[in-house]
Amino acid sequence: MIRRSDRRTDSADRMFSGNPAAVVLSESELAPGLMQSVAAENNLSETAFLVETQDGYRIRRFTPTVEVDLCGHATLAAAHVIFNHLGFSDSIVSFARQNVTTGREDESSNSPPKPNHLFAS
Repeated sequence: MIRRSDRRTDSADRMFSGNPAAVVLSESELAPGLMQSVAAENNLSETAFLVETQDGYRIRRFTPTVEVDLCGHATLAAAHVIFNHLGFSDSIVSFARQNVTTGREDESSNSPPKPNHLFAS
């Protein structure tokens, strides 16, 4: 399944703004060449590829021309898909590639996030 996430970091009423990313869900890891071809076909700044594991998700990120080690907006797009489209009920999801942990933002808390946590709304 491929899902394009149009989550924006700026005002939601501004059409065609922000930085969209594609999220590809697969039952097993795809060949790197296939992932690169899919990312090139999507022609977005990044495409995140997810495989569910026992401990969370394995994530790889590709631009249309190269694999990248870390991309914040593609990671947040992946978290958005997991939390909002896959029925994931936990408050934190783990990505195996760089030990990035992403959680739902606690709206009742005014404290800044811990340095190793990214939050998706």
